[in-house]
Amino acid sequence: MTSSFSVYRLWSLMRSDFLAERRALTWAAGILIFTVLLMSLQQMQWGQMDYSMHQKLYGYALFIWGIFATSRAFRVVHDPTRNEAYLLLPASSLEKFFARLLPITVGIGIFLPIFFFALSAIVESVRMVIAGTSLPLFNPFNSEIWKLYGYYIIIQAPFFLGAIWFRRFNFLITSFAIILFYLLLAIAILITARITIGATEWQQLHGQNSLQVPETGAINHYDYLNFGIAHDLFHQLLTTNWSFLATVFWIVVALLPPVLWWIAWLRLKEVQVDHGVQ
Repeated sequence: MTSSFSVYRLWSLMRSDFLAERRALTWAAGILIFTVLLMSLQQMQWGQMDYSMHQKLYGYALFIWGIFATSRAFRVVHDPTRNEAYLLLPASSLEKFFARLLPITVGIGIFLPIFFFALSAIVESVRMVIAGTSLPLFNPFNSEIWKLYGYYIIIQAPFFLGAIWFRRFNFLITSFAIILFYLLLAIAILITARITIGATEWQQLHGQNSLQVPETGAINHYDYLNFGIAHDLFHQLLTTNWSFLATVFWIVVALLPPVLWWIAWLRLKEVQVDHGVQ
């Protein structure tokens, strides 16, 4: 192992990983092509026109494929039959780290939009010939596409850390840790809100966020832990300071991925030391 950094060695590592995973990548691309074709044929048969089909499929592919690939990024490190050969490669820990990080962040961010644009052009051309109608092509420059990519980077970071931190079941353990953090954060926000405004105002705001079941007439309160962490209530409680709090929140969110990546790099160095690699 070497302590220096070399772009050539980094490229060699990524090329080696690509060649080792080319069969899995081919299968993944094939599944995407089959899914797009199947949904397009289904819409033609039923006479439907889902103008956001390609954007939706891009989102599914980005998160499912990206998170799955992220969770498998360091499986060779935890494989006792292969980890020694990998850790003894003549490359620095930083090169090994970026060789696994760049393909599932920058690589997938560049490849998927181009892939879906080309695929949508082919599928919609065939659809125009067969049915005489076509959907809009996938637009890789759409701001919503890059917003999705930003969300992916935020969600991908803890799974990347979990991939190097946990030897087995890293996807399940990381998912459980994220859900637990989400619940604890929501509970902390609700308790803080309850203490801040008092019981009377709490009941008033609580009633504004309730649902009535038509069949029974019973009142079921919204699950405040669902998608947004009591967003409406929290927004009403802190309206005067919401812009400031939102700014702080997004700063924290933006800093989260690089912090988790940095911890993952430290963990990789620790793993190399644990295996006696100096």
